Amino acid sequence: VLREIWRQNGVIERIEGPALTRYDPETGNVEAEFWHHNNELSRLDGGPAVIHYDPTSGNVTSEEYWVAGKLHREGDEPASILYGRKSRKIKKVEYYVNGLAHRDDGSAIIKYRCSFRGNPYAARPNPS
Repeated sequence: VLREIWRQNGVIERIEGPALTRYDPETGNVEAEFWHHNNELSRLDGGPAVIHYDPTSGNVTSEEYWVAGKLHREGDEPASILYGRKSRKIKKVEYYVNGLAHRDDGSAIIKYRCSFRGNPYAARPNPS
């Protein structure tokens, strides 16, 4: 099985779980989950609507929060989070409101870089 799709009334939808699950062809492990409501990326319980996994370790490599087909998260929380595959440290965060990059207090997109002094992943944005 390479993917599993749930449909309701002809549209991709599932309320209590991912509507589309993609599996790694080599390991058979879950590679990604996509939550849909009314045929759009959306998750009603406030969790991430898109989750990517490392198919070997099973670690989450990225999370995206979608509402009604748009990247969106409230409360000054990132809508997109990218993790390092091995380190599990946050590599990049993106803040979106209604599909637009936006943050009231700070940068909307922040990339973290490796620091060879002390902590290998210092919480500092990359220079643009």
